Formats: sequence, structure tokens, C-alpha cells
Amino acid sequence: MKIFNLITLGLGLALLPWPASTNAQTGAAKTHSGVIRSLKLKSRMLTVESSTEKLTFTVPTDAAIVVKDKPRGADLNDLTVGNTVEIKFTTGEASLIAHRIAILGLE
Repeated sequence: MKIFNLITLGLGLALLPWPASTNAQTGAAKTHSGVIRSLKLKSRMLTVESSTEKLTFTVPTDAAIVVKDKPRGADLNDLTVGNTVEIKFTTGEASLIAHRIAILGLE
């Protein structure tokens, strides 16, 4: 009887939904700080390098961009290669999506 109960319990656990990866945080907001190494205005792509990693982001047209001269209403072309920035982003299906980009030291 005990063996039957263990088998039944095991089969029941096997039917429970299980995440594909316990490390996957798709959709969860994250932050990355570093220096802008590449900025492609037409494709709205931005590469930022920190001391530990280099990440490339897609920047949607509704992303919040904060720069000193334009605390409101700044656009991607107000950033330059070499700026130190903080990016708040989520992980999309095919890329990292930047939702807010701020030059560090402004706030």
C-alpha cells in the first residue's frame, strides 16, 4: 500500500506545472548601469557596458529618457556614446527592452 501511495504521489507531482527555468525572469523589471558603447538611432538599439557585462537593448519610442538639459521630453538622439547611464529594462522574447534611460548623476 505504501508503494502505491508513493507512486501516486510521484505521478501527481509530475502533473503539476513546472517553470521552464527557475532563473528566468521574463517580464520582471531589472536595472543595468554602465557606459554607452554603441547607439544606433534608426534601429533604436543601445549597447551599454559595465565592469562585468555588455548588454544591448531595444529602445521603444515610448521609453522615458532623462538627460540634464531636457528632464522631460528627451529622446534617444539626446544621448551620446560615452554617457554613463542607468537603464531599467525587461526581457522580451527576442531582446532586452529599455523602459527608462537616465544619465547617472542627474537625480
